[in-house]
Amino acid sequence: MKSVYQNRPWQYWDSFIHCPPPPHRHGESGSHSIGESHRECYIVTLTQLTFGTHIMTGTSTNTTTQTYVGIDLGTTRCVMASQTGDASPTIIQLESQQNALPSLIYFPEDAPPLCGQEASSLLLAHPERGGLLFKRKMGQPQWYLQIDTTKYTAKALSTLLLHHLHSIWCEHHPQAEAVITVPAYFDDIARRETIEAARDAGWQVLGLLNEPSAAALAYHAIYPPKDTAPQCGLVFDLGGGTLDVTVLRQSSDKIEMLSSTGDTKLGGQEWDDAIAWKLSSQCAREYEWDPLDEPKAFEHLRRQCQQLREHLTNKHTETLFFAYEGIQLELTITREELERWCRPFVERSIAIAQRALDEAQLSISQLDHIILAGGGSRMPMIREALQAWSDLPLESRLDPERSIAVGAAIRAQQLAQLPQTQRRSDADAYLPGAQLSEISAHPLGFLIMKDGTPHNKILFPKHTPLPAKYKKSGFTTSHNNQTEIDIHLMQSDAPTPKAETCLASFRIHDIPPNPQIELTFRYGLNALIEVEAVELETTQTLLVTPITSPSLETLITPTPKDIVFAIDCSASMKGKAILEAKLAAYEFLNNIRPEGMRFGLVSFGDPGVHVRTQLQPQPIVIRAHLAELQAVGTTPLGAAIHASIDLFGTTQREKHLMIITDGTPDNKAEAENAASLAHKQGINIKVIAIGQALDRPFLEHRICQTTADCHAVNDPIDLSQVFTSLASELSKRTGALTKWPPKNGSNTL
Repeated sequence: MKSVYQNRPWQYWDSFIHCPPPPHRHGESGSHSIGESHRECYIVTLTQLTFGTHIMTGTSTNTTTQTYVGIDLGTTRCVMASQTGDASPTIIQLESQQNALPSLIYFPEDAPPLCGQEASSLLLAHPERGGLLFKRKMGQPQWYLQIDTTKYTAKALSTLLLHHLHSIWCEHHPQAEAVITVPAYFDDIARRETIEAARDAGWQVLGLLNEPSAAALAYHAIYPPKDTAPQCGLVFDLGGGTLDVTVLRQSSDKIEMLSSTGDTKLGGQEWDDAIAWKLSSQCAREYEWDPLDEPKAFEHLRRQCQQLREHLTNKHTETLFFAYEGIQLELTITREELERWCRPFVERSIAIAQRALDEAQLSISQLDHIILAGGGSRMPMIREALQAWSDLPLESRLDPERSIAVGAAIRAQQLAQLPQTQRRSDADAYLPGAQLSEISAHPLGFLIMKDGTPHNKILFPKHTPLPAKYKKSGFTTSHNNQTEIDIHLMQSDAPTPKAETCLASFRIHDIPPNPQIELTFRYGLNALIEVEAVELETTQTLLVTPITSPSLETLITPTPKDIVFAIDCSASMKGKAILEAKLAAYEFLNNIRPEGMRFGLVSFGDPGVHVRTQLQPQPIVIRAHLAELQAVGTTPLGAAIHASIDLFGTTQREKHLMIITDGTPDNKAEAENAASLAHKQGINIKVIAIGQALDRPFLEHRICQTTADCHAVNDPIDLSQVFTSLASELSKRTGALTKWPPKNGSNTL
């Protein structure tokens, strides 16, 4: 791909206005002709901005001064800005003398992926081979775009786009330190994936910055507040795919966020789709041809609708000429028609702005101004609606599509002056320039079980100032020999979680026996969650890693399980062996979490086979019948497995058969056939083999499906540990923590 900087002595071109690049000045010291060293180049900088007037100057800057990047990774367009020393921020020219790169990716059949404008033109012909609007899918690992046999997640697509931006930047810069903006309403998963995508693309990520915060920071830097008294403002950021609304208070040295809300599925794309659907209906009526019936045609139409919407920002009437495979259409659209079609989106936008104001506990009369950000805020219908709602001045002296990248570049320079640990921890670090006080856009809790009922323990309410920390000690495991615990964080402030999905999950590893655990939750500057676990008695810091979050239903609804004990009561079990088997079964039942479970008991060899209890939910009933078992007779294992199959029945529940035996079955063929039938019916067989006089290979390979399901033990301690471990395995649902010391009715995480 051809370099966008190639054969040009300048690297940057400010996009706040359209102006020609500076002329080359021959004969001056340090000047360079085209194609010479890139170590020194012209930069167009913003030295003064007044409403309606933009004064630009060109200066020669030595790039040995560290330059930092701000990346507005937009749903439909990407913009990059740079910040060097005390100079004004500058917008980076990306390709084709444009300051914005389309967030599009095209996958040729036999070539590397293409990004930006090249992808845009090719996607019109082959929309099925491209990715667009994938930013909306960040944090949704189940979503993917399939091209041929390869599946691309939103994170993978973002990596490709960021790699393209990285390639452009690194042609002339040895370092790539950047701050990347994200919607304020992005959750932990989407933020984490954004950072990972940028790092995979080669960027050194200094931090994330909420898009409304970036716009506010840009205005604060370029237009410092003149009044000493704090002012309240509202940032209305309507981009191509998302709407963020943030209420803030600012002074000469501080920007404090008061509330933030938004909609990750409301942006310019909704306007474009609405126009395309309306025009498709019009085509169907007037020309008896509907573009909706042909994906390529509709993609062509939708692209033209985006241009139509942008043109109607400055015009009252626009004619759309649409040609596709011999079909030629000419449609004239007025701004009034556009506004009528899209009125529901405008009403949703104003409702979100009002919600942000309500959550900040302010009235409109307490606001001083509204800052416009995002390309969608250019639309007259949006500006008129905001003006009618608030009767406040609309601040748009900076280009709404560029101010976010500028603010990110300013933030990058600030963060680069901090130690790396302070960029993401809860340290009260001093940042040069205006202090930016962020808040959490979502409430955060974690799932606990109390008396078998799920509860959401709130850690951080919505709009908690960041960074924040929550520390709590006095936790232990809920089962003996438990070495891992899963912690599930909930994006909800409802006391009883219902439909919400789990926001983030973490696993604590290598937990010692009988631990006393202290948990620390950190909500960092990037609005990312970190969990730390310390075992207090040993002061050991335990390993904690992020894991894929299950659905809430999986977490709080026990998987229905049926467990049948088949206990060998042959003569060889008489005495110590049968007693130890009973005690181990008691321990299993004492450690099991019985929610959603049923239990049955079969004995064999005393003599014959006996179903001691049908499947029922009370472990105490099994314990009572265990006491009745006596060891006499032979070992009819096959008949015992058949009786257990009948006991399980055909219900759609997990089925687990726990066989305790110390010998060889009377009829191996019958036992093997019965086990095979059980496996076909979805019954998981686990064998606890006691003593030395048994055929272990037969049990491992003919009765169990895997060797891991056969547990051979020689002493009571091993037997007890095996049963306790099996109880923990079958109880596993949310991992588990319980208050220390454990007691009945305690809280479980």
